[in-house]
Amino acid sequence: MFGFSPGLVYRWDVLQWVPFAGAGLGIFTSDGLAGRENGAQFGVSGRAGVEYLLSRDVVLSVQASAFFVLTESPLPAPWVQVTAGAGYVWGW
Repeated sequence: MFGFSPGLVYRWDVLQWVPFAGAGLGIFTSDGLAGRENGAQFGVSGRAGVEYLLSRDVVLSVQASAFFVLTESPLPAPWVQVTAGAGYVWGW
């Protein structure tokens, strides 16, 4: 399965903990799930998470995303994805 879901995210930058939430529109494709045909479907996504600033340059994060297909689809809907990550931030 492949999904592309650009969207907007709002961050509350407070102290070391930075919560965020966002939503997006997307297109999702299946690879013949449950013996059904492949095809692209339109959908929406919502996401929420938190970043923890170890320093001004190093960030740990956890995010939960939910995806909903808007049309008749062989894709299971909704589905949820939880991710964790680390990153290096530069700039302002």
